[in-house]
Amino acid sequence: MATMMTTPMDMRRPTNRCRRDGQFEIQGKNQPPLMTRTIALLTLLGFPIHADHHRNAYEVNLSNEDFKKLSNFESHLINKADKAYNKEDYKTAFAEYDSFILEYPESLAIPYAILRKARSMQLRNKRFQAVKIYQEILDYFPNHVQFAAPAIFYIGECHSDNGDPEKAFKAWAAMAQDKEYSKHFLAAGALNRLADNMIKLEHVDQAIKYYSQIAIDFRTTNAQAARYAREKVAAHYIRFMQEGQLLQFYKDVNSFEDRPFSVPADIDKDARYWGKVRQLVHQNGRFEEVQVSQKKEYFGYWAKTLNGKIPEWDDFQADVAYFFLYADGNKDAWSQRLDDQFNRYQKPGDTGRVLKWMERFSGHKAKVQEYYQKLDFGKMSNSEIKSALEVLWDRCREYAIAKTCYEKFQWDKMSDNDKDGLARTLWHKDAGLLKETCMRFEEKERGLSIMLSYYRERRDAVNGLPLTDKLESEPKYAKLAYYSRGDLLYYTNKFKEAIMAYQQADNPPDTLWKIVSCYKKMGEVKRAVSQLTEIENFFKEQAPEAAIQIAQIYQGAGMKKESVSAFRKVLRKYPDSGQSSKAHEALEALGERIGGGSDAEDN
Repeated sequence: MATMMTTPMDMRRPTNRCRRDGQFEIQGKNQPPLMTRTIALLTLLGFPIHADHHRNAYEVNLSNEDFKKLSNFESHLINKADKAYNKEDYKTAFAEYDSFILEYPESLAIPYAILRKARSMQLRNKRFQAVKIYQEILDYFPNHVQFAAPAIFYIGECHSDNGDPEKAFKAWAAMAQDKEYSKHFLAAGALNRLADNMIKLEHVDQAIKYYSQIAIDFRTTNAQAARYAREKVAAHYIRFMQEGQLLQFYKDVNSFEDRPFSVPADIDKDARYWGKVRQLVHQNGRFEEVQVSQKKEYFGYWAKTLNGKIPEWDDFQADVAYFFLYADGNKDAWSQRLDDQFNRYQKPGDTGRVLKWMERFSGHKAKVQEYYQKLDFGKMSNSEIKSALEVLWDRCREYAIAKTCYEKFQWDKMSDNDKDGLARTLWHKDAGLLKETCMRFEEKERGLSIMLSYYRERRDAVNGLPLTDKLESEPKYAKLAYYSRGDLLYYTNKFKEAIMAYQQADNPPDTLWKIVSCYKKMGEVKRAVSQLTEIENFFKEQAPEAAIQIAQIYQGAGMKKESVSAFRKVLRKYPDSGQSSKAHEALEALGERIGGGSDAEDN
């Protein structure tokens, strides 16, 4: 561009730059040997380098401060170009930015306009041309970091998309190595890619250096990239048992939380830090079966490191006990550690903590029984007793002890709503206890209705049907009783009787669909169609499904003419429904043309 040649040479920045052929160089010296070897290995091994192509994820904009410095004419043209760009009309945007550059060659917005011009070309997949335009920024405006750094990043994207990972890597490497460019928020993605590939190439120290730089420099400007890098560094120090380096990194990044926090002087009392360490030990503690010695060393190191920290934190101390167990396999010592932690901080009446220890000893029947004996049922509420039953049944799988716990309920202090909640808890546990609970309802019919629903769910007509007889005369439960009778009769293939029960339940359209199912089972085509027609006519939301089922019933009965007509009716009456697509596919399968005709009229 002729206009660019007028730029004073002293504006050029003596640092990493890219030559006209797109190959990056470091002025005054050759590339570092490690970088040269890395690029060569990447090419040899064929590692792909992927860029983030979400257009609005990390777009570079002209700052409000710079925009205010523009003249009215300049700001008008930039606004016009930006509007086209934001509408993703990149062809128009390119032309508008180019016009701005030609008309206002001395404007402070020139680097921005060139960047957007190149970006417009890139987003039209004209990447080779885009690289040439990005290069103009690096040649003539290298000191404008807010635009020069993105130019390198986007050049890397272009090369990556063009299937040239070596050039992409060189671009991002140049960005990462430059002291100022590497601080731009877009550099975080480049650095992460560099570090990921360093890991693959087993240049771990260099990778950790890159990750650490991202975690610190982009803590707030690119939180997502910083979090990714932070987790990589922390995982590395955890896996390689380097707590000293982990702690220093924690201080450098002001905690491992997304929101930075000041690190307290007494780190031994920093629950945030030690809690995160504990979490990371879990996350990174996976070993293959043959890695027995590595596993023991790993958990032994972290157990000793965490031992004595945050003593009042039960969950933390329980995990430390497990870490020791993974390291030495001493179950007696593990059990003693848990017992000591319990005894050290247990307070009278703290039922929840006893239940927690029962759960921790799950699989150790004697220990579960020992802690069960610590429960003072005389002072426990029904809610606490229910929690104990759930822990014993669901967590510990000690069913016999759980049934003993059931006997501790104070029924005179339990309302029917409480009994209902208990019944729901027992629903998938024990039918005998469920039945006993339902028999204890003050409102007897309510208890019977729960048992009826239980039997209906299990298709148990033998036990369920007698309950329908008892409830059909009760107005509050009559519909449920008739509906349940219909289901239980249906499950035993007594379809005529089931239809009568559904009719008495009178809960359309649900019961109407049930009746249709009965007619289908009986092979009663006309009655099934008649019932479906009623659903279609009176229940708008159900109409498309009713119409397609009519066609399917005809098809299943071998009545081709009627089924074709019914399928065409679905196409015509419900064109935007999912059933319309099914009808289209069915007609194609039948070899029928898709269109109108006399057979497409309503029956």
